[in-house]
Amino acid sequence: MPTKLYKYRAFGVKTLRNLTEAEVFYAQPKTFNDPMDCDPTIDVDVGRETLEQLYYRLLQRRKEKSEAAREVNRLRHMSSEYGDFRTNKDVDAYLVQILASRIKDELDDEFGQSGVLSLSATWSSGLMWSHYADEHRGICIEYDTRDQDHPHLAPVSYRAPRAIKTSDLIRWKARDDEAAKRRVIQTYFYAKSRVPESANMAKLVITQRKIEYRSNVSSTGWKTGSLPAPYAFTKNREYVNLSGRPSRQSRCSAPSTSWQRRTSKSSITQGTALRK
Repeated sequence: MPTKLYKYRAFGVKTLRNLTEAEVFYAQPKTFNDPMDCDPTIDVDVGRETLEQLYYRLLQRRKEKSEAAREVNRLRHMSSEYGDFRTNKDVDAYLVQILASRIKDELDDEFGQSGVLSLSATWSSGLMWSHYADEHRGICIEYDTRDQDHPHLAPVSYRAPRAIKTSDLIRWKARDDEAAKRRVIQTYFYAKSRVPESANMAKLVITQRKIEYRSNVSSTGWKTGSLPAPYAFTKNREYVNLSGRPSRQSRCSAPSTSWQRRTSKSSITQGTALRK
């Protein structure tokens, strides 16, 4: 893991909160600008009966066992419109397709309330300054990853498969297999699709591969103590020394002022704010 990670931000009240309160915001995956992000497919590598057992088990997270069993039977009844799934291979395949879709829905429901924080391993990406820092007018916040442990912080892969195997879901949900659980979470949160191929985009894939890092937690919103107190700077990295945290009544009119903050797991970290 790099010793420094970065967050590009437009300057505003929420960005000030990143600095003054040493907080970071974990967003819901469905709010990402990339609709394919945190949206893997389901790779069915088990039989229909095992798939039904998996769906039944997933339903029990929010339903009684009897209700979950009725839901599985309802899907069987839906498929019977085209024949008997026990004797007709096409109907069996249709039922498998329905089950896979519903399993994906249950997985999205389970992970949908998780919070995700995306960071970059570089502060000098022109594309990132353009997209996430108010078209080069914002700031970039620097975090020192050595100040504390980060058990959920890991690199994003642009090469890893983006399909979750149903066999891994079975091992996790039915057998409490931790390795299978890690594979599911890795695929769901830390695998991204390649950028569409064009002259510029292909270069982007090469330059950005393995430079994005993420952390995921069980809920969304502002979190304190998950990262150490930050440093902030603008694109040209002009530094201004910190002079201490202002009172709640004081104001800041430009990002040329910065603060120091004590977090629950690290000592006071001297930061710097830069303006272009």
